[in-house]
Amino acid sequence: MKAELEETTDAARKEELLPGDLMAEDALRRREDYLRLTIDTIPVLAWCTRPDGSTEFLNQRWLDYTGLAIEQARGWGWKVAIHPHDLPQLLDVWQGLLASGKS
Repeated sequence: MKAELEETTDAARKEELLPGDLMAEDALRRREDYLRLTIDTIPVLAWCTRPDGSTEFLNQRWLDYTGLAIEQARGWGWKVAIHPHDLPQLLDVWQGLLASGKS
């Protein structure tokens, strides 16, 4: 009997939490959508990289400017958007910044 009561209580707690969890998840999704819209509409090429230098985020303006799809630009794919003459120097500077930890 005690075990059944505990199971019933646990199930009731889960039911109580579920609507709150769904509301929190929905609120987070709306904030992410708003942030994405904001970043995609600012008049700059915006991007973010991981500590290893691979891309984590590229805004739509960056993708439109380069003509690349997000799948093409992911990781180190963004390099194809750089003129071949400029790429070696850019990568040297980039790798130096990554090694130094500077912005």
